[in-house]
Amino acid sequence: MFKVKVPATSANIGPGFDTLGMALSINNVITFKENKSGVIFEDVEDEYSNENNLIYQSMLKTWEYLNEPKKGVVISVEENIPISRGLGSSAACIIGGILGALTMSERTLSNEEILKIAMSLEGHPDNITPALIGSVTIATTVEDDIEYMKLDIKDQYDFYLFIPPVGISTEESRKVLPETISMKDAVYNVSRAAMLVATLLSGKQEFLTLALGDKLHQQFRSKLIDGYDELIEYMGTLNFLGNFISGAGPAVVGVAERGRYMGELQFKDWRIEKLNIDNEGAKIIR
Repeated sequence: MFKVKVPATSANIGPGFDTLGMALSINNVITFKENKSGVIFEDVEDEYSNENNLIYQSMLKTWEYLNEPKKGVVISVEENIPISRGLGSSAACIIGGILGALTMSERTLSNEEILKIAMSLEGHPDNITPALIGSVTIATTVEDDIEYMKLDIKDQYDFYLFIPPVGISTEESRKVLPETISMKDAVYNVSRAAMLVATLLSGKQEFLTLALGDKLHQQFRSKLIDGYDELIEYMGTLNFLGNFISGAGPAVVGVAERGRYMGELQFKDWRIEKLNIDNEGAKIIR
């Protein structure tokens, strides 16, 4: 028996659509036990207790990649990452399943090979990359491969996760995005994305609000989030340094100076979590 711990992720950071992502300090913990044959699920919702389960599908894909026969396994999940909130719950399942299959087979692969398998299932490098290696990452696809960098950012922020009670599917959130954008908006995002990376690396937080500006996705996806405008106004009254929709939404991340808010924050019936960046990424626990 062994466990794989995988962090939540927040992708599409500000202007970094499909490119910039970060790992956050909440985790799903998946336990794997060998079984004679087939797959058995414990502590998993009935809806996901079948062979279409994304963890198990990721294991099958990995064994296929390794050219090894599939193994019998008992899978249980300690689920701390909310589903359908834009926090990388699918990426956590995929990375957890791949690492679980590798460990059961006593095999290792490079991060690049792991990400290649993951991309065949997920398709979004800005989620799976930080889930695997942690921190803030820049990732892009080149044919079937992922090219990525892990950023050593200044550890000076608290990240407040505002999670609404109702989720949004990634498919629904993708449908509201336009097919084309103007040159003006493209330049806007290029300038902000470049400034955001420089701001995170340098620690010059006075540029953070400007650097989180976006014209590609947030103005469209925000219309699907009930209470979004009120939330942004609320963050403004508290002088947050910036905010961005997490992944495809509807969760929103507020960025604050480390230790600025010592009391408890409240907004409607939303759940609020104070988090830090997870710099380690996925881990195998024996």
